[in-house]
Formats: sequence, C-alpha cells, structure tokens
Amino acid sequence: SEDVYLRGSLTNASAFQLLPGPASVFLGADYIGPTTMPSVAPSAETELYFGIDRAVRASRQVVTSQSGTAGFFGSQATRDADYRLQLDNPTGAAIRVELWDRIPVSQDARIEVTLRGPSAPLATDALYLEEDRPQGLLKWPLTFGANATGPRALVVTYGVRIAYPKDLPVTGLPD
Repeated sequence: SEDVYLRGSLTNASAFQLLPGPASVFLGADYIGPTTMPSVAPSAETELYFGIDRAVRASRQVVTSQSGTAGFFGSQATRDADYRLQLDNPTGAAIRVELWDRIPVSQDARIEVTLRGPSAPLATDALYLEEDRPQGLLKWPLTFGANATGPRALVVTYGVRIAYPKDLPVTGLPD
C-alpha cells in the first residue's frame, strides 16, 4: 500500500489502570475519529493507530527491471530490479516514519534473492531482525523535514537480484 498511517504511543502516567473501551482520538484540536483503547497499566506504554495520514504521500516506482544470465556458461538466470521509494511531507513539521517494503523470499534453496545497495540503513532492532527481515520485509526508521516535497522529498532506493538455475521454472517473480 502507498498509504501512510499515523501511529502514536501513549504512556499511562496516572496511578490508575486505564480500562479498555471506546475512545475519541484528537490530534491537537482536530478530531481524528473513534478507536478502541486497550487496558493500560500505570506507567505502561501502548501504541495507538490513527488511520491514514492524508497529508503525507508515499510512492513506489520500479526504476529498472531486466533479465539476464550469470555463472559459468550462463548456467544461471537472473532477474534484477531497482526500486525508488519517495515520501512527500508537505506539512510544516518534521516527522519520523517507518518506511516498509517487501522483497521476495525463496522457498527453494536453488533460488537466491539478494538485496542490493539500499540507500539508507535498514532497522537493526532485534524484533525486526528476528521476525520481519527473514520474511523479506524491509524497514527503514527515518526522519525527514518539514515541507519536504518534490526535489526535497525523502527518497530511498534499493535493488533486488534473483538468481536461479536456468532450467528451473520459476513463477511469481515480482515486477
């Protein structure tokens, strides 16, 4: 999805348990909408989701895509693709984002998928590395400035190479 979602964290600074139930969410003076609050213990933190942010825009573009051969005597088929992810922030405030994308994951040891040259460092938190990265999910924790649109937008690029034996029929390769 090219949608950008608002997420916030809430710390229960009171001495009392926050009980679960319906709540109205405001961002400053703007009414965002209804949500269901979880139970939150004193001093505990929880994440809240506020739906789509209509101001910040994301786009994903396939810059190049080509097939070829590699290895001794062209024994391997390859598929290379380069991607460009762009975030535009027309708001007057700098924002922190988690940018997510996905690359294929091979279920066959003969098919090798390689991430090439991401222009920004991927996340390094243990939960991401253990659970999400092995599933082909890419996560970039990023901050970008106010009024960052057009040539000032945040851009992340990366490539993927899929290599497999030439005689192996492979279906479902991404564009």
